[in-house]
Amino acid sequence: MITRLALLAFLCAAPFASAHAQALSAEQKTEVEALVKQYLLENPQVILDSVEAHRMAEAEKELESQKAGIIEFQKSLGDKYATYSAGNPKGDVTIVEFFDYNCGYCKKAFEEVNTLIEEDKNINVIFFEMPILGPQSTEAAKWGIAAAAQGKYFDFHRAVMMSSGPKSDENLEKIAEKAGVDIAAAKKIKDSPDTMKIIEDNIKKAQELGFSGTPGFIIADRPVFGYMELDAMKAAIEAARKQKSEKSGG
Repeated sequence: MITRLALLAFLCAAPFASAHAQALSAEQKTEVEALVKQYLLENPQVILDSVEAHRMAEAEKELESQKAGIIEFQKSLGDKYATYSAGNPKGDVTIVEFFDYNCGYCKKAFEEVNTLIEEDKNINVIFFEMPILGPQSTEAAKWGIAAAAQGKYFDFHRAVMMSSGPKSDENLEKIAEKAGVDIAAAKKIKDSPDTMKIIEDNIKKAQELGFSGTPGFIIADRPVFGYMELDAMKAAIEAARKQKSEKSGG
């Protein structure tokens, strides 16, 4: 007869469970299975705790994997996205925002990001075109890329985010012109296969990093999925600075 005390000792020796199982007779195995079933029925929280612990462990693994991918992504940025940035290019904290011009929360997030750029002179913000909400989003991204080629990206980006009209090609052209973009030159760039390739690569990279919607942010090495309020952004920036200071021994 296997007592509950013996069963507990058996379960505690889980790493050696297979060896124990081989030593048990068929009758003992049946008895153990019955006791385990009864114990779990009487203590269902054990199952819930086990599932939650497993979920948390898997989430931690996924986060670490994301961080590793994010670090590699940041290394690859270099000067490639300098024309898509605003703020201080030599800032101590870099923020990457994945956005869509037709995303309502992206428009709201722009208010927060713009305030950060004005108030904090030591951050660098890189805007990552991720048009996933239809043809008008793609068209707006094309105009953005064309504006970036002329060093007018943030002027155009800010104007589009602050506009309330539809993102039709006609309206986007007007916005670009007001932002100081050379329209004739911009049209050649926006309609080129290279521009579409940039957009496709952007979406692919964002999804590889775990961003399936907009807005999304990377603050230092921390991914943030969804809209962030200004105070939350500031707290994340300060946490990144503190972490950087600790690593450098400052």
